[in-house]
Amino acid sequence: MINLGLPEDRAGYRLTNAGVLLFGKSIEHHIRHSFVTCVLYRGTTKTKILDRKDFKSDLLSNYQDAFRFLQQHLRLEYIIEDGGPRKEVSEIPLEVLREALLNAIVHRDYYEEGAGILVEIYDDRVEITDPGRLLFDKSKFGKLSVARNPVIFDIFHRLGLTERIGSGIGRMREAMAAQGLEIEFDPGDFFIVTLARPEATSKEAGPPYATPQVTPYATPQALSEVELKILRFCEAARSRSEIITFTKMNPDYIRKEILPKLIQKGFLGLTIPDKPRSPYQKYVLTKAGKNSFGGRKGGRT
Repeated sequence: MINLGLPEDRAGYRLTNAGVLLFGKSIEHHIRHSFVTCVLYRGTTKTKILDRKDFKSDLLSNYQDAFRFLQQHLRLEYIIEDGGPRKEVSEIPLEVLREALLNAIVHRDYYEEGAGILVEIYDDRVEITDPGRLLFDKSKFGKLSVARNPVIFDIFHRLGLTERIGSGIGRMREAMAAQGLEIEFDPGDFFIVTLARPEATSKEAGPPYATPQVTPYATPQALSEVELKILRFCEAARSRSEIITFTKMNPDYIRKEILPKLIQKGFLGLTIPDKPRSPYQKYVLTKAGKNSFGGRKGGRT
């Protein structure tokens, strides 16, 4: 740890701020603003919150947890190429989400105590915001790599999560363009990355996933990761409380948003359909639900 620059010798070795952020326990008691807040909204404004998580662990855990939150709430496309096995493709490229999150965690200004990192999912976009201005002229943005937090940057580089050549912004732009999506950078007092979701571009470019390569199990309405997990979980009949416990998400969101939507689409059925509020009610996977994720071989639903 000394070789990595994490402790310092001041009347006995003590962890530096970087050491606390990477290896400390109860980090919020020492550096209260090191959290990452992830929020899912319904619509394009902050009015209706569907899910929220605050991650207050070490930096690597915060990165992993925030990335899982994004994966959980963004949709997947299932594609078969040349008759081969199906591929799962995120509606926003995963490498772009990783790069945006890593940049926010590694390069944020940890001396700014008024805010943490904010990850927001709207119907039309994803925004990732962190406190900290650029350390160089805006004209060099995307060409230079300057570490605001060199020790943290070095640790993430040793983990194979970052590189030192300043190519990340260019790769993000190329990956988004390859899927016909827009990306915007706002390098002000707070650095904001805005990633368009497919709905925002479909009016002009047509449905982004309407290709002849879509798997036979793809549904007319794209399913989110949490919806797919619930469908797989309900291959055996499950109660609503079991589903809520399984997802570990906001109970109101599951009860009022997700489950009614899956029933309306015909992917889930009720064991006692004439008594929807029965305490003995359970949710079961329909044939259409099985076909939605390839649970059973068969034709298009």
